[in-house]
Amino acid sequence: MMKQCLYKSIEKADLNMEKVLADVFDTNLGSIDIVDSEKHCFKIEEEDEVFIYSKEDIDIIGLNIIDHLYDELCKKDVVLAEDISMNLSDLVGKEAFEKKMQDVFVEEFLLKLIGKLLDSEYYKEGENVGKGNYFVWKKL
Repeated sequence: MMKQCLYKSIEKADLNMEKVLADVFDTNLGSIDIVDSEKHCFKIEEEDEVFIYSKEDIDIIGLNIIDHLYDELCKKDVVLAEDISMNLSDLVGKEAFEKKMQDVFVEEFLLKLIGKLLDSEYYKEGENVGKGNYFVWKKL
């Protein structure tokens, strides 16, 4: 399941993320509750649930999704002719697939995809607006 890519090899949310959320939503730390630190999910007073990931987390999630997609590709066969079929992994090497996906998975695309997986809308960059150190989504 692709949603698992959001959690694989990702560190739990930390105090820095809470501080960023406090800045983004102009509130104090006491108004922020951790819903699930492994899923980077928080509840902020008078707001729906929000999710926050660091730039490093986003990079790892992108690699996780690419790995997942290649695993899915490997499960598929292509029929070339009657009685002739091949597994797609025999036709598409992992390195070539990863390189092609890296071209597709630009930051904007990845942020939208993560939003879909979280059933959330990309909110804005965190404390270092313009530097892209943190990314926030609000639950729809």
